[in-house]
Amino acid sequence: MLDAAPSHVERPDDGTEVKLGLLLSSTKSRRVKLSADKLQVLADLGLEWAVA
Repeated sequence: MLDAAPSHVERPDDGTEVKLGLLLSSTKSRRVKLSADKLQVLADLGLEWAVA
C-alpha cells in the first residue's frame, strides 16, 4: 500500500521536489470526480481507496 503523510516530500535524482503527501491527500479527497480510468491507474499503483 502506498501511503504518505501530507507533509511528505520526495526529491528524485533530477533535483525536483514532489510533494507526494499533498498530491495523494488532494487526489483522495477528489476521488469521486476522477474517471474510472484514472482510478484504475491509482488502484494499480496500490492505492486501496481507489478500488471501485
